[in-house]
Amino acid sequence: MPGLTSAAGIVGFLKEPEPDLQVFALRILNDEIDSLWTEVAGSIQDIEGLYEDVNFPERELAALVAAKVYYNLQEYNESMIFALGAGKLFNLDIEGEFEDTIISKCVDTYIALSGSTPANAVSQPPPQLTTSFPSVANGASSTSASLASPTTPFSQSVLPSKSLLSRQDSSTAFDPGTAAGKSTLPGALPGSIASQSGIQKQLYAIIDELFERCFRSGGYRQVVGIAVEARRLDVLRRAILRASEDEKKQGKANGEKLGRGQELMEYVLEVCMDVVQERGLRNELLRLILDLLNDIPSPDYFSVAKCIVYLDKHAMASELLAQLVDIGDSRSLAIAYQIAFDLYDNSTQGFLKRVREGLPQSLEESKPQDSGSGDRTEEANVEARETDQLLGEQQNGTNASASSTNEPYDEQSTLSPEADKAFNAIRDILRGIKTIELDLEFLFRNNRTDMAILNKVRDSLEARNSIFHTAVTLATAFMHAGTTNDRFFRDNLEWLGKAVNWSKFTATAALGVVHRGHLGQGQKLLSPYLPKDNVTTSVYSQGGSLYALGLMYANHETFALDLIREHFKKATEEVVQHGAALGLGVAGMATGDDGIYDDLKNVLYTDSALNGEAVGIAMGLIMLGTGNIRALEDMIQYAHDTQHEKI
Repeated sequence: MPGLTSAAGIVGFLKEPEPDLQVFALRILNDEIDSLWTEVAGSIQDIEGLYEDVNFPERELAALVAAKVYYNLQEYNESMIFALGAGKLFNLDIEGEFEDTIISKCVDTYIALSGSTPANAVSQPPPQLTTSFPSVANGASSTSASLASPTTPFSQSVLPSKSLLSRQDSSTAFDPGTAAGKSTLPGALPGSIASQSGIQKQLYAIIDELFERCFRSGGYRQVVGIAVEARRLDVLRRAILRASEDEKKQGKANGEKLGRGQELMEYVLEVCMDVVQERGLRNELLRLILDLLNDIPSPDYFSVAKCIVYLDKHAMASELLAQLVDIGDSRSLAIAYQIAFDLYDNSTQGFLKRVREGLPQSLEESKPQDSGSGDRTEEANVEARETDQLLGEQQNGTNASASSTNEPYDEQSTLSPEADKAFNAIRDILRGIKTIELDLEFLFRNNRTDMAILNKVRDSLEARNSIFHTAVTLATAFMHAGTTNDRFFRDNLEWLGKAVNWSKFTATAALGVVHRGHLGQGQKLLSPYLPKDNVTTSVYSQGGSLYALGLMYANHETFALDLIREHFKKATEEVVQHGAALGLGVAGMATGDDGIYDDLKNVLYTDSALNGEAVGIAMGLIMLGTGNIRALEDMIQYAHDTQHEKI
């Protein structure tokens, strides 16, 4: 039978009083709608009237025809509403552009509807900064600080394009707010249609059917993506558990190292860390993954550790390490050591310190650390000259730094010698001692610096040129960074002596770059330059030496932090305070120490441009990653009050 070329006669049947003729017309139009929709569009009101007539026997057919007409008119909101009203006549198994478009629209609507539900609003409003500078009409500051709250760099700012949560086109999804008849957005649905009680029920039925199809075909990741966008943690949990159940029924395929459930959790963790930018949602997802991982008899401990770090659960990290040590076999100990290395590489000093404090204490650690303190005292009293050998033995330094932390001992704890040895090794790893030892050895063995290049550059210009002198010093420091090879400095003491003012500061600080991680000999190496009572030396050398000491112990909280802090508090020269502040910042990075922060703030309030710049940087480094509201308020307020552009 050839297709119809005109719908004029068929459309006329829609106005007939006989239901049989109307049903006949709807069936013909449903089959030929793609070619006749331009003529049928004029009679869309009649088709809607048939759908709204509760006594009409084929209401679902009328809804399906109306949905197709609106689809061709590119009115996708109305098309989706009528497609949902078509009930079973809207078949998800049919592959076509109309079906795919409506399914996509249903998913978008489901996401918008779920995200607006109070039960699914997992993210809390960001804390507001209390500042006294004036605000503009939108309630934000009149400066660039109004663009985004610094406490929530992800959740309240414009999200990157790769984020699943960054779409801005509100007209393409059903706005639940229009259900009350308050349509304010372009493309929003009419309130009379959106408020129908059956629409949401039909929507959820379609989505559930779509999820089941994904489960049957093994498309668990599609369900995970929709659940994450919709903030439906219950659906996410259901998908992961369903994957585990299906695996048990079908059995693990040959060659599979991980089960479907664990593989899916790894995928969710990857999405959570690489795609989701909203902090509140990310934390909820991590908590869900952590709960599911803890329910597995032999979980992926590295995934557990990753969740623990990002959730800042230091007590759980200590407990996890203790459990692995208690198991006692070689595999569990190896996992515990690797997790400790991962924690050191990815955690802040404050987090690592709390993890160490949560580990069971050994009898050896509870004893007074007289020997270590004596070594440091003796080291501090050495009368060194600038011509002394700068490079010392690394092993002594390791012992000194390892004994620098006294932690309380639990007298009731009884550890076996093997467990005690394992916990001591874990503490050394968490302090960074093992990592720094390996880094130093690697850099020292693989140092291939061409000294001829440095010597040629050194001789190319007059050494009294401060800019040139600083450039050569920095080049030397970067070329020998972390290698402990300071031969160029020791062989060119006369050339270094020509440095003046800030060039002298830079030359002294460069030693800290060269000896980065040289924990044991740091104070001895810099002893000729550190500030001393009743000894007059260049303030630039003193300031540079304190900065160098901080660089040596960067991100490694030891006695050096207290030593730099002591010199910072006693210093009266601005240059010395400048170097000490920078040293405090890098040595105490991310510790969140309120005492050091207050010391820095007191100097900042003197409103000196010279040391204020360094103090401001140090304050940020100390509070790195803490999200401390008080610190943010202090710094933003002072940034508006001061007249110094460097601060």
